[in-house]
Amino acid sequence: MAAIVIAIAALTFTIASFWWLHARRGRLICTEPHRFTAMVNEAVARLRFPLVLENTGPRPVVIQDLQLSFPSDEQTVLPLPWMSVHSTLSADQADVVDHPVPIVVDGFSAQRIIVQFGAPLPGVVLVGRKVAVRIDAQMSLSDKWKELVSFPLLAQGIAYPERYTTYANRINDIPPDAYKKASKAAKRLLETVRDESNGD
Repeated sequence: MAAIVIAIAALTFTIASFWWLHARRGRLICTEPHRFTAMVNEAVARLRFPLVLENTGPRPVVIQDLQLSFPSDEQTVLPLPWMSVHSTLSADQADVVDHPVPIVVDGFSAQRIIVQFGAPLPGVVLVGRKVAVRIDAQMSLSDKWKELVSFPLLAQGIAYPERYTTYANRINDIPPDAYKKASKAAKRLLETVRDESNGD
């Protein structure tokens, strides 16, 4: 009898070990980006983030689509769609742009990807304030959006909204003079939006 119990226990352990090491579905972990590139004005919004995706399980994870949401403004602002994949965070001549194709994260691995979200007429003024944002993912074999990572976007540091510029997304890394420049840029942008609304 004891031999049977030992044999069953050994078989159970073997099956469980195999499932744990080779068959289970892990979690997809995404790091909060500490830098971002932005160009935001009354006509267009472009936001670029470096993401590190980690798969904690043995099976590959496939991301079909991404979107950038604004939880505090989601009643009035649509999510920004995923536009492109880039080789650099800076928008310079060395940058290589690709279409938003599915992302495959192999089992027990991590990979970095630089993604850009954007749309014309975004409906939200990002400059001059801290904005809560959320990156959602649509996984393979599912049409539902799942939260990938949420973080505060320090848009109060966007000093040059009219052109692609890279900014820090940690409060201690933002130069003091950037707030003054960002505040002036926000006032100009708000005045432009207000004037266009009055013109309509």
